[in-house]
Amino acid sequence: MNIGKNDLKRQEAEAQEWDSNQLKRSIQKLFKGPLSESNYRLATPKQALETARAQFIIDGVAKESAFATTLPRLLRKLEKCKTSADSVMVLGDYLLK
Repeated sequence: MNIGKNDLKRQEAEAQEWDSNQLKRSIQKLFKGPLSESNYRLATPKQALETARAQFIIDGVAKESAFATTLPRLLRKLEKCKTSADSVMVLGDYLLK
């Protein structure tokens, strides 16, 4: 299987973004802790939203101007979720963007 230089550069850029994007790191912390595979099923959608909001505040994401439009959109999507699984899907979708 041949991998082109462009593919390698794209993969490297994605890896650097995961390291430098504070919002993505904050979401990863949520998935490792409060919204992990076993925990998210016990949470209500409102609890998932509040947990995410608290994590973003703790990590300082809410204060960063780089996320002034992204974070409110993400939180609005979380508010519309009917189940905690939907909340996890919304956060996971942001990670994969």
